[in-house]
Amino acid sequence: MIRLAKQVTLAAILCIAASDTSLAQSEATGEPGPPDPVDSPKTRLETWFYYQDNADSSGQYKLTEKVYVPLGASGGWRFTGRLDVPLIYTDKEGNGNPNGDWTFHGGDSLTEFYVTTPPAATNLTLGASLRLVWPTGGQPPFGEEQYQWAPSLSLNYRRPDLGYGMTFHPLVRYFMSYHADSADAAKVRKLDLYPTVTFALPDRWFITLYPENPIEYNQLTRQWFVPFEAMVGKAISERLQVGLGGAVKLGGSYPQYQYLLEAQVELRF
Repeated sequence: MIRLAKQVTLAAILCIAASDTSLAQSEATGEPGPPDPVDSPKTRLETWFYYQDNADSSGQYKLTEKVYVPLGASGGWRFTGRLDVPLIYTDKEGNGNPNGDWTFHGGDSLTEFYVTTPPAATNLTLGASLRLVWPTGGQPPFGEEQYQWAPSLSLNYRRPDLGYGMTFHPLVRYFMSYHADSADAAKVRKLDLYPTVTFALPDRWFITLYPENPIEYNQLTRQWFVPFEAMVGKAISERLQVGLGGAVKLGGSYPQYQYLLEAQVELRF
């Protein structure tokens, strides 16, 4: 089952890439690096596939579908909605998997509303969002059993004059639980930090640091988790982008994962 999941994911990436490569020359724009999904007038569908080796020696496969939908623009302001639906396959123990068997289950879904400002300076925009996490995954290890809300602040600063082009996109997000779905659910107070930067490369290749997995601080236990994450990707066309990457634990006592592998396919409509 595990080997089959890997093979299906890689085959899907290769098939989509092959079907869309013929559009690359006619649709190329030469923009440095991948566009920001919340700063685009196009609807975007992202498929993310992860494997992570957990701190307790268990493993987890996760497939997440993300949809970004433009909600409108006015006077340089841009509004975007987002929906994430994850599916999890893991042998991690928890109330939802007490025997630690390899089990397939849906995870907690989320919705998010983004606003992006007009340019605050040359090549600089600011952003904010409000995320709502829904306890659709049920008990751990599939869900948190908590309704959560998480505001964020970010900026997007482009430097096309550095190398082939660089984009700095740091983001800070704070999670707070506000209604437990179970009496046993643990309270959530967590800070996520994304020191994201993208380096454009020739032929529409790029490298992004911290595209998906943040530095984390658990306020309740006062523990940090500090990983390093990098992804290499290519904008094959205006419609299609693919990426492969991973993350590894550098330090901290907040138990998360030892290492993580990830693949991304993004389609724009």
